[in-house]
Amino acid sequence: MTPDDLLSRFHTQIRLADKDAAPGFVVEHDGPVHRTYPLDAGAPGAMVECPQGLGEDPGHWIARQVEFFRGRGQEVEWKTYGYDEPADLGERLVAAGFVAQDPEVVLLGRCADLVHDVTWGGHDTPLTARTKGDLRMAMVIDKAVTDRERPLREDLVV
Repeated sequence: MTPDDLLSRFHTQIRLADKDAAPGFVVEHDGPVHRTYPLDAGAPGAMVECPQGLGEDPGHWIARQVEFFRGRGQEVEWKTYGYDEPADLGERLVAAGFVAQDPEVVLLGRCADLVHDVTWGGHDTPLTARTKGDLRMAMVIDKAVTDRERPLREDLVV
């Protein structure tokens, strides 16, 4: 399978099919824009993306999303990928008031090729969050490492 094949599958099976939406989130399309967001406007996680591009009038679709989420009083992230159209989408979003974040990487590959035995070095102990306290401790460590504040996700407690 070639890198182009993998990207095509990711695009079709995940982005176009809205498979990256969190459980219980609203999933809807506004023209070429895919929106996913929690019903509670105060909850985090609202996301917008345009996997098929924004067509002839990108400014129109960007303004509609700004208006929609501003009307809900909800913060939103516009998820972009390097192959999204228009090519200047990032600049257009910043001009519309979005704040650019650090780039992220999507790693695509066959899972079978990535699975192998791992020898634990014994220097650290993996943490399983069994209580809210464990989860809070993991969040403190995460913030120290990433310098990013994340909301408490109680659904991650085992």
